[in-house]
Amino acid sequence: MIAADDEKRRSLTQPGFSDGVEVAFGDGQAAIFVTARISITAARAHDGVSPAAPALATVLVVVFSGGDVAEVLAQGEIAIDSEEWSELEVAGLRFETVEPLRTWRVSFNGERVSFDVELEATTQPCEAGPNSEIARGGGLEGYEQICRVSGKATVAAEVHEIACLGQRGHSWGVADWTKIQLARSVGAWIAGDDAVLLSAVRSTEAVGHAQEATTAWVIKAADEVAAAAVVEDPRLSTSYDSDGRQRRAALELWETDDCDRPQRASGLLLCGTTLYLGSPESQAALRMECAFFLWRMNGRSGIGRYDLIRRL
Repeated sequence: MIAADDEKRRSLTQPGFSDGVEVAFGDGQAAIFVTARISITAARAHDGVSPAAPALATVLVVVFSGGDVAEVLAQGEIAIDSEEWSELEVAGLRFETVEPLRTWRVSFNGERVSFDVELEATTQPCEAGPNSEIARGGGLEGYEQICRVSGKATVAAEVHEIACLGQRGHSWGVADWTKIQLARSVGAWIAGDDAVLLSAVRSTEAVGHAQEATTAWVIKAADEVAAAAVVEDPRLSTSYDSDGRQRRAALELWETDDCDRPQRASGLLLCGTTLYLGSPESQAALRMECAFFLWRMNGRSGIGRYDLIRRL
């Protein structure tokens, strides 16, 4: 069970071990969509990870405005002084914990874009423990929470009020990309605080969607902080364009083995871009399709993310 202490940074004890926090949110009225992530790893020694090795950070920020890319920052191997998630700033991106598992503040100052928002959890943590499908298949465990997001964003000197839904996640472990074909992160934040979260990993031995290790949760609106139900049989189908970018998606969520019918949701691309991460000669060189979707579920609509990362 996730507790306040799980907000703290994990010890970097293994080669390739990373500890990362990510937020994503989308305000349809302001047409502002944001993904922001900081990952911390240890500098490699010739024989693995030294306890005295300095911590290095990788930062990724992608901001869309009006359907177009407004700013992208992707930078790695940044030496950092502070390593705690309670207050960490890297390359203009700042994460601050106001109350563990309940409230956070995220700000960014870039070349064309800045934002300063507060995230307030509307759900209990959706935990992907070491025995979850996604942890066994991809090497990372952690948790996600749906949040109400409020604040301001400035794009090319124009100020926008932000009031929307989003999500915050904390993950840690070793993702071995020599054994992974691709990974998916899907979130559908539906009006009324209902939501679906899904993570999937396809190993190098798997063929097609059906053989991906998948973990998903359904969150239903509540007066207090809502709990999430793990979906017994989550199914995701995706339509792509000729360049392999996701354009449409459908979710079929069989919540229990004995349920009569699944919950369904459909998504359509709002905006997206392609990023190349890591050096081309590295086994961990990746292509990321970062996208935001308009989702419909149970007759209602909402915004959400659909990120797809492939090994090159």
